[in-house]
Amino acid sequence: MDAIFIIILISILSIICVLTQTTQMPVTQNIYTSNVYLYLLLSLLLLSLTVSLIDKFDLYKTVNDTFLFIFLIVFFAISLSFANFGIVANHILWLIIIIGLSANFSLISKTINNSNNSNNSNTMIKSIITVILIFGTLTIIAHYNEGKFIQWGSYLILALFVLIIYGILEIIFYNGNNFFGKYDIYAIATIIIFSGLILYDTDVIRLKGMVHETLRKENIKIDINYTNDSLGLYLDILNMLSSVIRIF
Repeated sequence: MDAIFIIILISILSIICVLTQTTQMPVTQNIYTSNVYLYLLLSLLLLSLTVSLIDKFDLYKTVNDTFLFIFLIVFFAISLSFANFGIVANHILWLIIIIGLSANFSLISKTINNSNNSNNSNTMIKSIITVILIFGTLTIIAHYNEGKFIQWGSYLILALFVLIIYGILEIIFYNGNNFFGKYDIYAIATIIIFSGLILYDTDVIRLKGMVHETLRKENIKIDINYTNDSLGLYLDILNMLSSVIRIF
């Protein structure tokens, strides 16, 4: 376990070192996209670190007791993250969001595994591999079909709203058993919707990269916020991972 912590920490420091260099380069579409994905990778490493620490020190009870507090922090941080307070402040807010969401994910995955009587490690490994394959496939599809998914935005938001309503109804009418059997309709619908959101967000990132490159060539200076752009994909992956765990 200690070796895993060291590997994760070294990986985090390595990515930070790379980002200090790449974020100073003249912006092109590819550099912009690469930096967003580096922040996404950094987010996933922080997720792994947070989950590992909670599991190592058995902090599930503590996380459970402070769930509302974490939720409020995350909500507050997300609200503030849309404002531009400078690079340092934006990164601090981004870090708060990532850690808060990661702790929340750790609690949810533990609860799901306990309710399904499944092995936490095996379920997590299978779920991570599945999500990596899905995400990789969707990213390749979006890359080779640039601009074709940007119009999906309004439909995906509507579908997400319906999904949230369904989730609320599921909580209200939950009767102690899996609501629709092992292969939960809610989890499957979540995977489908967030697959669409991955395609959409990838398209948006590529489009933003193109815009920033064009503005740079025209000597128009504009602030670039890689943390916010990576956060969308992070939320897509986190929600998909929670749903895959639920199915397994």
